Parts: sequence; structure tokens; C-alpha cells
Amino acid sequence: MENLRSIFSGISFGLIAGISIGPTFFLILDHTITRSRTQGFLSAAGVILSDILIFALAGIGLAQFIEQDNIFFYFGLGGSIMLMIIGLSLLINTKKHHLPLSHKYSSLPFLQCFLVNTLNPFNWLYWIMAQGVILASGSIKVSFNFVIFLSVFLTETVLMTLKVFLAQNLRQIIQGKWEKILNVIVSAVLIASGLFLFWRTIQLC
Repeated sequence: MENLRSIFSGISFGLIAGISIGPTFFLILDHTITRSRTQGFLSAAGVILSDILIFALAGIGLAQFIEQDNIFFYFGLGGSIMLMIIGLSLLINTKKHHLPLSHKYSSLPFLQCFLVNTLNPFNWLYWIMAQGVILASGSIKVSFNFVIFLSVFLTETVLMTLKVFLAQNLRQIIQGKWEKILNVIVSAVLIASGLFLFWRTIQLC
């Protein structure tokens, strides 16, 4: 019964993480459509690995340092700068219809998504909150519970995979000038997200 509650608890947090539409969603979309499905999966893997790292640190009590104002500020600043740099780079490269083969199979999308996700202080707060809710339920005796861990990230992995396949299907429709329009939209979303993250960080510090 305890394991069943753990599974449902993990699935709920994995669902929230997996269906969220933030900057990393648009990066996965862009990387899948303009590069390849492989790059989409690498982008999704970057997000999942980042979440696993943060969840693990939260589980053993080492993620709470993010709640210190100065640390929170630097993470928010770093995340906002990273988002704006990626957004501007996409905007600059909008005129390129075909990327070099080395770009299509590079590890850059993985690194971009990993850093964007990790440098978002609100993502840290989400996983700290998740661990707090899990512990407060009274049904979990150990903060870093393997059953919850497995259910959280299996759920998130399934949803991330669906996002990549969705983007792959859109790739059949979005070609030529529509691909350029997508790049502009994704660039604008990333730059706006960077500015919003900076504003929220300043507001909360």
C-alpha cells in the first residue's frame, strides 16, 4: 500500500514536470524540427538528467542552498542570460535553412537544455517543494525513495518522448519559410523567458 502511494505521488510530480511548457519545451521542439529527432531526444535527456540531479540533491537535503537570496539571484541571473544568449543565437541563424551535418549530430542541444533547466532557480524550488510534500505526507520514511524516484522520472521520460514525437510529426508540416518562422517564434519565447526570469528573480531577492 505504501509503495502504491509512492507510485501515485511520483507519477503526479512527473506529470507536472513532463507536461510543463517552458523554455526547454520550445528548445526540444526547435531542435527536433530544425535538426533531427536524435537531437530532440538528446535535448529531452538534458532536461531529465538535470531534474534527476536536482531531485537527488533535494532528497538528501543539499538543494536548499538555492533558497539563500544571493545564490537564488546568481542562478536566476545565469539562467536568464543563458536563455537570452540561446534565443539571440537562434535568431541570428534563422537565415540558415540547413545546418551542417556536425551541428545536426552535436551534443550542443543536450548541453543547452541541461544548463537552461539547471540554472532555473524556480525549477529547484519545484523539486524541493515536491520532496517536502512527499515527506509531509507521512507515508515516506526516507526522503530519497527509489519507488518515487522511478515513478517520477519514468513518467517524465514518457511525456518527454511524446513531445519529441509530436515535434517530429510537426516537422513534416513545418518546412522552408515555416521553419524560419518557427525559429523566430522560439527565439522570441526564449528571450522573453530570459527577461521574465530576470524580472522574477529581482522581484523575489
